[in-house]
Amino acid sequence: MDERDDRLVGNVELVAAGGFDALARVGYLDSIVAHIITNPRGALKGLPFSDPASPRSAPVREGYATGPGGARMQLIVHGGAGSAPDDPESRQEVLDEAAATGTGEPTPTAAVVAAIGVLERAPRFNAGVGGAIQDDGVVRTDAGIMTDEREVGAACSMPGVRDAATVARTVMTETPHVLVADDHAVSLAEGFGVETEADLTTERTRERWADLSPPDEGDTDERLAWVREQFGGSDTVGAVAVEDGKIAAATSTGGRWCALAGRVGDVPQVGSGFYATPAGGASATGAGEDIARMTLSRLAVERLEAGDSPETAAEHAIDELAVETDGGAGIIVLDDEGRVGSAYNTDAMQTSTAEQS
Repeated sequence: MDERDDRLVGNVELVAAGGFDALARVGYLDSIVAHIITNPRGALKGLPFSDPASPRSAPVREGYATGPGGARMQLIVHGGAGSAPDDPESRQEVLDEAAATGTGEPTPTAAVVAAIGVLERAPRFNAGVGGAIQDDGVVRTDAGIMTDEREVGAACSMPGVRDAATVARTVMTETPHVLVADDHAVSLAEGFGVETEADLTTERTRERWADLSPPDEGDTDERLAWVREQFGGSDTVGAVAVEDGKIAAATSTGGRWCALAGRVGDVPQVGSGFYATPAGGASATGAGEDIARMTLSRLAVERLEAGDSPETAAEHAIDELAVETDGGAGIIVLDDEGRVGSAYNTDAMQTSTAEQS
């Protein structure tokens, strides 16, 4: 086929190899009506971090990477929802690298862990190195992972552990549990060869912490007042992958700034920071307490199960969050056919998509 049609639907260009008649013959016609994008090489581009026309959705939030069925590895990653970054171009390069790394893995589970691993090693993101410092001066990491077969693993409140997503996968594959916490999670990580004494601070986070003056640990009321005043930030990283209808979703974080030592947010809570079923998967980012109150990732995936597109499911979840809370958040969604969607109500959320070549 060398025939090609280029048409516009709203603000989205539909580019289809083989023409619209060919698309109809293989069952893509409904996708066209739904503004789903297929390009002549069958590959989605990385999604920019913001859209001047819409402060809450990426300009291309949904599309097929290879066509219905997701026969090849397809993946979407996010670098956290929050304020607009100072260096979006360099962050986007790392996100693109993470997405490409994930698509080279043999399974969706390996894909999301590998993609997130790139971001956990990059100090520009709040996961692993560069994580938020809690009120005792320590960075603690959390992560969770789930597959379409209801396999779940999570680990939380881990000082010195950069590769939190790897530990979450270890919990899922090597233990009978779904969540292991604190020093016990660190010991488990060490037992499986994961580095557990990493310096998770950066020059930027050390300087920020040096400018703060937390009260003495002995005065609980004074310390809680200080935490309420200083507590904030919301960045996280996450990924969702599909191959031949098999799904995995994972999320990893360095937490929120100046939280009480040992605070755990939405990220390692199944259904909140991450969720997957045979219909698809989701990874959330933002104000963790509010995401947990809404079980935001579960809310999005349930919309997939009800027949919504990933774009609609993502938007619905963020709309519901806005109605019930004052929190800022974002979410990425990928279904079993390889369609992606994302939405956010913060200033920015950078994402990237890739497929196996």
